[in-house]
Amino acid sequence: LLPGNTIKEILSNIELKLTEIEDESNPIIDLLDLASTVVKKTGQQLQAWKVSHKKLNSNFKPPVRQHTTDELLFEAHHHLADINNQLEETGREVLEMQSYHYSEELSNREHPEIGIVQSQLLDLQGMTQKVDILLEAENNMAQCDTIVYFEAWVLKKQITKTIEGINEITNGRSVIVQEKPKSKDNVPNVIRPPPQLLEGFEKLTFSLGYPRKGEINPTYLMALTFPFLFGIMFADVGQGLILFIGGILLLIMRNRVDLNNVGDLLQSLLRSAGIIIFCGVSAMFFGYLFGEFFGPSGILHPVLLFEIGPFKFGGFDPMHEPLTLLRFTILIGVSFITLGLILRVINHLKRRELAQILVAICWIWFLLGGFFMWISWGGISQITTWFGAGLPTFLVLVITPLIVMLVIMAKTESLMEGIDFTIEVFIESLGHTLSFCRLAALFLTHTALNAMFLELGGVENGIFPLGAIPLIVVGTILSLSIEGLLVMIHCLRLHWIELLPKFYSAKGILFKPIKIK
Repeated sequence: LLPGNTIKEILSNIELKLTEIEDESNPIIDLLDLASTVVKKTGQQLQAWKVSHKKLNSNFKPPVRQHTTDELLFEAHHHLADINNQLEETGREVLEMQSYHYSEELSNREHPEIGIVQSQLLDLQGMTQKVDILLEAENNMAQCDTIVYFEAWVLKKQITKTIEGINEITNGRSVIVQEKPKSKDNVPNVIRPPPQLLEGFEKLTFSLGYPRKGEINPTYLMALTFPFLFGIMFADVGQGLILFIGGILLLIMRNRVDLNNVGDLLQSLLRSAGIIIFCGVSAMFFGYLFGEFFGPSGILHPVLLFEIGPFKFGGFDPMHEPLTLLRFTILIGVSFITLGLILRVINHLKRRELAQILVAICWIWFLLGGFFMWISWGGISQITTWFGAGLPTFLVLVITPLIVMLVIMAKTESLMEGIDFTIEVFIESLGHTLSFCRLAALFLTHTALNAMFLELGGVENGIFPLGAIPLIVVGTILSLSIEGLLVMIHCLRLHWIELLPKFYSAKGILFKPIKIK
């Protein structure tokens, strides 16, 4: 039975085999009948001659023992019985196949559209995949009657194998030219899959675009910075623990389920198990620093990790010291933007772009200089001191890097391009730094929501009345669902707009070899 044959074809093949077996067995049956007749007549004649079988057998002793007629008849009947058994077994299989075929035909008659649609979908799926692959290849080909011209990217280690394959297909009638990529070419990038826990972070990163060849892949960086920012905005030991446990359960399910057999929504959720685990750990860490356990319940107290000048890393109640929290978030913003610019310098170093390296260094100079001026001479309320006693420092730390950037861009591009870029750097540095203040706003919103349910439940000094438990459950569900989603969105926004564009072009091409199965 060949795979791919229809049931009707299988049944017809079986019937042909049965007919052949019956035709082959007919001569054997006729021969057996003739032998039986000869044996009977021989026996009757021997009795008429009064010759004993024993004497006849003793007088005739051939050198090699031959089977007697009875033995031959017995073996023939035995083989005939085997043939009959095989015929009966084959007949039963035919009946089963006919029954299955009848059931399938009955189902198709009752719901004919199911079989038609199913076969059409399978055909269309295979056809669409092949057409997509061939169209993709055809875009890189030009042809006439006798010549086909195409260009393709090939891995360095597979060049020899590819050339041999082309020569084999064309019987040596081919001209192959190898060209190394130019510096301005957007070379397809071979990206190795990350560990399973970081799979969700890769999806978030590549939703913005793929890295170019030689560009830093920010997947591993995002696996650190994304949970870090999430933990600040969602700082709570109890709710972070729930996220951690939920992520572990999703990871266990992820290892037991075939992702190809589940829906898109469940597949995305299972791939995000690592994100939920890391975010849960970060939320517990910052919840411990800020003394949050299902809100400001009084069970935990703030813990100071370290202090740098006016900036405290933990050790204060954000609800009572919002300005301290605001200063902390500005420090985080400056640190993140500086990190992005340092990675920008590394990318330019790889491409040996000296002018862009100097521009990125001047940008860091300007950003940290303005941050130092804010710490030393105050903010907007003390702006007059910047142009008074702090004027020399202001000129060196803020104005000088802007002028250097303007000159470099004017020489490499144009004067107007330099002016536009310098103004853009000034506005972007200020706006993106202040954008990190959303960390404080969302954390205060999260704490206030939990505090409201704690107060309604009568929770004081870490004592939870029984009547407070339902309210805390409701508050936790709201925090994990609505606010958790909101915090996730703002984490993505801070990465896609403030951090990643500093060094990540997201204009790369993923290397995908053409394959037709």
